[in-house]
Amino acid sequence: VVIQSYMNSQKTATAEYKRVESPAKNQPSVLLLGARIRNHENEVVSVLDAQRSFTIELDYRVTSKTLAWIGFAISTTDGAYVLSAADGDVDTYALVPRELGVYTSVCYIPDGLFNAQEYLLTLYAARTVGGGTEILDFLENVIAFKIENPSGVGNYMPKRRVGVISPRLDWEMKSE
Repeated sequence: VVIQSYMNSQKTATAEYKRVESPAKNQPSVLLLGARIRNHENEVVSVLDAQRSFTIELDYRVTSKTLAWIGFAISTTDGAYVLSAADGDVDTYALVPRELGVYTSVCYIPDGLFNAQEYLLTLYAARTVGGGTEILDFLENVIAFKIENPSGVGNYMPKRRVGVISPRLDWEMKSE
């Protein structure tokens, strides 16, 4: 765990990952090919403004027809998981077998969700088997990215807010 934390802390921000494919004989039924992070202007970047939405794109190849989902997990550089999501969260994608081919699944992340700090992106392809989850492919911490919050929630404070999320929440002030 200490070594992994050190390795994670040594990652530099990289907005895109492309897998170097080897001619493996036993490829999984879904093979992850790469990923990238795009800002609100559709540019591939490793530094994002917390007050702007962004997307995470996951490239993969289906090598044999199967029910599967493609997903990611975002963690802090010290290993705390912040968020995980999969395209199988959409019933249409979860309930229809994936045909052979190369695909890109895109996840839309809303503005104002993350606090300013560095994060790591892990990718996975999985499917449900007998009530359990089978991991088809897994790529840990392949992208490092940073969220900056120059004009967002709490920017008037001398130090950033604690926590990994920093959404703008609705408040109401009442008096008696």
